[in-house]
Amino acid sequence: MKSIKCLALAASLLTLFAACKKENADSGLGLHPKENAVTAQAGMNAFGKYENGFLMVHEGQYGVNNGDLWYYSYDSNKVAKDIYKKENPTKNLGPTTSTLQFATIFNNKVYMVVKVGGPLVATDAHTLVETGRIANLPQSEGYAFVGVDASRGLLSAVDGVYRISLSGPTLGTKVAGINGPAGDMLLAGNYVFVMTKDEGVVALNASDYSIAKKFGIGDAGFARTNDGTVWVTGKDSLVAINPTSLAVSRVKLPFATTNPWAYLSWRSGSLTSNGTAVFIAERKSTAGIGGNIEYGGTKLYRYVPGNAASLSAPFLTVPSGQYFYGSAVRYNAARNELLVITLTDEFGASNDNRWLMYDPGTAALKETVRYSGYYFPALPVFY
Repeated sequence: MKSIKCLALAASLLTLFAACKKENADSGLGLHPKENAVTAQAGMNAFGKYENGFLMVHEGQYGVNNGDLWYYSYDSNKVAKDIYKKENPTKNLGPTTSTLQFATIFNNKVYMVVKVGGPLVATDAHTLVETGRIANLPQSEGYAFVGVDASRGLLSAVDGVYRISLSGPTLGTKVAGINGPAGDMLLAGNYVFVMTKDEGVVALNASDYSIAKKFGIGDAGFARTNDGTVWVTGKDSLVAINPTSLAVSRVKLPFATTNPWAYLSWRSGSLTSNGTAVFIAERKSTAGIGGNIEYGGTKLYRYVPGNAASLSAPFLTVPSGQYFYGSAVRYNAARNELLVITLTDEFGASNDNRWLMYDPGTAALKETVRYSGYYFPALPVFY
């Protein structure tokens, strides 16, 4: 999405540097890869100078600068920008027309996937120093990565899912049976769940990547509660998948959910879980360049499994004049907080970026991190 929006603004935008300021006193942030059971068990501790904080994926400014990783320190309550560039001054994440949209931590490495002609890059999670890359991704459009075991992973792309050998890493052959765009992926038990644009959720057998089931439902995912249930959204429903039997149940939602495939490209889904509840961002459709852009909502709902009344009203509404951006929300287990990503303009023209930290039980706003610049925060990543 960044490419389209920034093209429209390019005539009036100059390269800006970020100025970070902290509001409120507490600290914390949100989660993505700990919803992956293998990642949670991969020994993710003692990460050197980046061990006590979280990462934020920034898309970058189209045609001006690359996306990068920023680091929020729990010790200092400060943000360090562009830490990939800092640790790898002679390398880049593709041309400035590429978009860094996804990163995750697996087995003591950070894996970044760059859209629109960019690479897949692996770095040491302790130091953020690059350890390897796949320079050319399928159709020049990779989306997400999931680790499967110590030697194997998967890359989702615009035309399907591909095997990755973690030694290198190196790109392998395409997984049979998925031929259209594939985005978020989750390893749960004996299956890898893949969110596809054309067929909804597809479950692959983790042992050999054969297709176990095509569900035909689902637009955005994934979240996982403590009982193991895998959750996805689909239009007006929240969908629960049993990761053992692959049985499905649905909960009707009183609001429209976001669709990461809705506007020309892909982004990670806007839902998360703290283990006992599922948090879902409401969609606000906005007329934009070339069609309908499904982002910019303001309300976050919380579903407590088995309690339909928990959806009767929004759990929280972001402050007036702020709008969801990127993945919108993730849960940070280290601080027991929700991290909500917002901009103060639906198209980013205000260059006013904010990370909001909320209590997942009371919805109290505990902290705001605010900074200016055309960076477009996309996805938090937690150690």
